[in-house]
Amino acid sequence: MDIISKIEKEIHNYVYLNIKQKDYKMTKYPEGDFSFFNDILNRNAYKDAYDAITATDSWVLMREELSVGGFMFPTDPDRLNIVHDKMKLLDSHSGASYAIMMRCMQFIATHGWDKYIDSVIASKA
Repeated sequence: MDIISKIEKEIHNYVYLNIKQKDYKMTKYPEGDFSFFNDILNRNAYKDAYDAITATDSWVLMREELSVGGFMFPTDPDRLNIVHDKMKLLDSHSGASYAIMMRCMQFIATHGWDKYIDSVIASKA
C-alpha cells in the first residue's frame, strides 16, 4: 500500500470514528433509548429501569457501590426499594438478568450515557 492510500485510510478511519459514530450515536440513541437491543424484552426492561431511576431521582444512589452481594444477592436489599416500586417489569427478571441490567444502569450513572453508548457500539463492532 502506497503512502497516499495509507493517508486516505487514516483519514477515513478518523472521520468514521470521531465524527460519523458520534453523530450516529447522538441522533440514533438519545438518553434512555435502548432501541439498539434486538429483542423487545431487554429493550423494555432496560427502559423500565432507566425510567424508574430517573423518576425517583436515584442516579446518585446508582453510583454507589453495593454491599458484598452486589445486585443479585445484596446484603442491603431495601436500598433500591424506591426504584423497584416504580419498575413495572421487575418480576420479569431472573436474578442474573436483573443484576446485569442494574450494572449497566450503574455504568450509566457513573460514566454517562455517551460512554455507555460508546461501549455498546464497540461491543457490536
